[in-house]
Amino acid sequence: MAFSSDLARLGALLVVSLLAASRAARLELDAENRALRSTGTPEARTEERRAGLFGREATLVLLLVPTSGAGAEAAAEDAAWVAGLRARAEVADLVEHRSARPGERLLALTLSADAGGRFQEPLAAVVAHAEETRPDARRLYVSGAPAAEAALAKALRAEERRIVPLVALVLLALLALLYRSPVLALGALLPALSGIAMTGALQQALGYAVDPVTSLLPPVLLVVGIATGVHLIEAYLDERRLGHEPEEAARDALRHVLVPSFGCAVTTVIGFLALLTNPMPAVRRFGILSAAGVLLTALVAFVLVPSWLRLFARAPRLAHRAARAGPWPRWSVAMTRVLARAAPLTALGTLLLALFFGWAWTRLEVDTDPLGILPEDHPFRVATDEIGARLGGTEVFELLLDGPAPPAAPIKLLELEARLCALDGVVGPAGVPRRANDGSALCSALLAPAGTTARERLFATAEDLAHQIGWSGAHATGLPVRTARDSGALARGERQGLLASLLTLLPCVFVLRSARLTAIGMAANALPCFLLHGGLALAGRPLSVASAMIGSVVLGLVVDDALYFLHGYRAHRATSSAPVAVARTIRARGQAMTITTLVLTAGFLASLAGHLATTREFGVLAAGAVASAWVANLLLVPSFLLCAARARPRCFPPARVPESTPWNA
Repeated sequence: MAFSSDLARLGALLVVSLLAASRAARLELDAENRALRSTGTPEARTEERRAGLFGREATLVLLLVPTSGAGAEAAAEDAAWVAGLRARAEVADLVEHRSARPGERLLALTLSADAGGRFQEPLAAVVAHAEETRPDARRLYVSGAPAAEAALAKALRAEERRIVPLVALVLLALLALLYRSPVLALGALLPALSGIAMTGALQQALGYAVDPVTSLLPPVLLVVGIATGVHLIEAYLDERRLGHEPEEAARDALRHVLVPSFGCAVTTVIGFLALLTNPMPAVRRFGILSAAGVLLTALVAFVLVPSWLRLFARAPRLAHRAARAGPWPRWSVAMTRVLARAAPLTALGTLLLALFFGWAWTRLEVDTDPLGILPEDHPFRVATDEIGARLGGTEVFELLLDGPAPPAAPIKLLELEARLCALDGVVGPAGVPRRANDGSALCSALLAPAGTTARERLFATAEDLAHQIGWSGAHATGLPVRTARDSGALARGERQGLLASLLTLLPCVFVLRSARLTAIGMAANALPCFLLHGGLALAGRPLSVASAMIGSVVLGLVVDDALYFLHGYRAHRATSSAPVAVARTIRARGQAMTITTLVLTAGFLASLAGHLATTREFGVLAAGAVASAWVANLLLVPSFLLCAARARPRCFPPARVPESTPWNA
């Protein structure tokens, strides 16, 4: 009867996962990265006002370069090609620049948005027409803000589809190597894969397209799913070593792991739901989907792993892979003795490290270069470099000047344009200043390539110039403005996000039934955050959008391992002294925590095979955070527990057995 119910349970989960995967495969791509644009912010309101006064437009830059086979009739063919583009309904305006080299044609096209306010279809239509009608012996380069958005979105989607299966294969291979059993390896990985499929189906049902932030969902769910699966497998193997039958061992393993696992899921969900306060839709969606995915993955693990183990992990030889059958009993005693002797020094050293890296964290700069995400040989980056060599830049920003206009407004407008072009970071004018019926004006300028921090300063300076000349209401607008300010706000708000995520340990008071144990877990797990961000500052690396999401993504694993360890410690502390409880907890939890760390570190490092800079950066930082979390939870947490027990022994439950109880019992 149990066999048939387990088989039916696994079959039902398989069918649900396959259906979810088929629906997740229909997820659309946010080709314009609209979800990365904040809502309800001054930048969003300015963009809407600009669109209402002057229409919704975007600038596309085309460069036509002759090759060695160009003939004498080239000029006439090129002129016909330009005329064809000018006649397109999607093109509101076309300006030919004189910056082109002999025989070249350099065009700035103003695209009109479609009925839905989007540029994806007009962009695709114009680029397709330009390619199809391109004269022979010519090479076409395309750049500009709408083309950049499309190129980045497509590159990120292709990277996700290539890297996630690679990471999953690496994780499976390493689990099989560590456990020497493909059955146990699959049992640890299946909850994560099922959770990813179900979350993708939920994303598709909610109508959320794939964007650069929600593309981080698979690594998050891999972390949660594998951690829960490994802890369940370790508890099952320990029960089998004690002589229990598979049915009883699976039931007892779930009973031992259920409370800390459920506590981990709840605290992680609360942390992700804190992202709902972010003004960026992509971050809010990430919070919703991550919270739902964590719950789904945990529930799948509770249902799938015990049934999987009862059906396919019945061999008695597997019990020899339990932590208690290996070297961990001997290691746990030796580790605890060393940690007990060095506990005061460890606590002091941790404090000094936190202060030093915390100081370095305050010097961390924020910068994002969207173009730098792409590899140097990417077609769009090559095209942008070629066009930039002629123009000095390819992106345009605008100043929306609200009425009332100052006296002699036309002259003041020309003065403002001249002073804008003299600013560092501005290449030159990007069109003739325009006036609206209500007296508002629009002044545009061509930007040189730069990171978001430099551009934020430039936009603020431009607004100050307009105020000085006489416009009381001056607001920088355009896609580069929105990108720079939104990216900067996301990265700068990462400290608050990390604090909110770390505070998710507070509900652990109800799981651990101890405010002091919760405080110890929070203190130890703050160190990886300091090391990660202080290390970035010391290495001279700026905080980007990709690295800003690392803390929230990986802190879930840090908190999970802390809760597993502290829950085990409290159970052992009820009948043992603090050193004995620490030794027993290391023996029981150390192998699972170490396996999880090794597997996830290797999996994240597999991201180094990615083509995009953000993928590689995310992989390295995530691997470093996971490794530092292992140090925090297997070395610092025990040290802090021993220090606290030595300083205030009454803060913990008294031992009910003699101190002579063997540590490896």
